[in-house]
Amino acid sequence: MYRVNLTVPESIKILTLDERKGVFEISPLERGYGVTLGNSLRRVLLSSIKGSAIFAVHIDGVLHEFSTIEGVIEDVPHIVLNLKKVRVKFEGDLPYKSMVLSKQGKGEVKAGDFRLPPEIKILNPDVHIAELSSDKSKLAIEAFVTNGRGYLTVEEIKYLIKADKGFQPILPHNSFFIDADFSPVRFTNFWIENMRVDYRTDFEKLFLDIETDGSVSPYDALIEAQEIIIQHLSCLKKIYTEKKEVKEKKAKEISKKHLEMLDESISFLDLSKRVSEALEEEGIKTLYDLVTLKPEDLLKIKNLGKKSIEEIEEKLKKFDLYLGGKI
Repeated sequence: MYRVNLTVPESIKILTLDERKGVFEISPLERGYGVTLGNSLRRVLLSSIKGSAIFAVHIDGVLHEFSTIEGVIEDVPHIVLNLKKVRVKFEGDLPYKSMVLSKQGKGEVKAGDFRLPPEIKILNPDVHIAELSSDKSKLAIEAFVTNGRGYLTVEEIKYLIKADKGFQPILPHNSFFIDADFSPVRFTNFWIENMRVDYRTDFEKLFLDIETDGSVSPYDALIEAQEIIIQHLSCLKKIYTEKKEVKEKKAKEISKKHLEMLDESISFLDLSKRVSEALEEEGIKTLYDLVTLKPEDLLKIKNLGKKSIEEIEEKLKKFDLYLGGKI
């Protein structure tokens, strides 16, 4: 006998896990489900997990993002590229927060030189920001951090700020936006191995290798990806349920309308005088009296023939009623 129920995994096995790296096993899976789940989870992990990033910058003495700074080896575009490499974790009730860097004197400037509010944590403090070339060199940066998903270009950030009235950052004069990579998942891959379950040897094991920037654990990222996929697929059931409810509601409304209509006199149908009189002589005065009769019952009535029955049926059809109906 062919199997009716699909075999589904009951839990995720954690093979290795720390703050940044994790390897997970999902098994047993029916044949083909390894690729189905692996591709879906990988795409969501890389594109849709919530994270934090710098989205705007203000540099003292810089009028625009293509400037150079006296006493700083890197120009502003290079400094911006280095700031994009800074991985941050932002937690708080406010929509955004800033962190400030102020450095003077010859030497290297790193991400760890930022003064941080309690809501922000820098996850890679050793990232190179700039190199000051003399003892008189100065560099002052204010970087603005917020939460988001995926990779947003400057144009997309400006559009979202314009569209979201609840997020209107107040930035210093001559600040500028930068591309922001919010995704905390830095790498993910999957592979599949065959496995045996009872007599069958075509089951699959799905292995997921996930690496994050440390702002979220690989396990939490995997669970969030799972929830995102479920949310998207649940809309199919929602659409079906809504359509079913509308259909049932409409059916109830029609039924109620028909019941009210059955109290009407047969004159409501605008039948010919001969047919109306023949029905009334038999005590058939309302639509209820009429529709509970079958065509063969009406043929027994004096002065009613097949043409009369056809006339009655045509008139009833206009109101979705018919002879012989069960009330």
